[in-house]
Amino acid sequence: MVHDVRITLTDIAPTDLRVNVGDEIRFINERSNPVRVILIEAGKSMACTKGFNGHIDQEARIKPGQYASYCFNKTGPIKYMAREQTSVTGGEQVLSAQIQVQADTVRATSGREEFVLPSRSKGEIKLA
Repeated sequence: MVHDVRITLTDIAPTDLRVNVGDEIRFINERSNPVRVILIEAGKSMACTKGFNGHIDQEARIKPGQYASYCFNKTGPIKYMAREQTSVTGGEQVLSAQIQVQADTVRATSGREEFVLPSRSKGEIKLA
């Protein structure tokens, strides 16, 4: 599934997003100037990426009207920020938000719900 995060002149929407492992998050720049999006410590949980680079923190410079995207392969909270240079020398506007990545437990497919069970290691049997 694809989720859009919109970076506007005054905020990020949504500021608190819940996604499943493997979902794609698109960061869309709706400002008139380039913006840098920094995913803090996201390099440890990368599944796919378009426009981001880095080792620990992932960073993308997004031009006006463009987007960068990212997919996570681990659960947990991911904090990020959008930064833009201001007209004041050395000034910068910073907006922050969070993504909660959760296990993929329910996936809608062609009008019905499909439940995905957590994988178990070989030989592991759980009896109720």
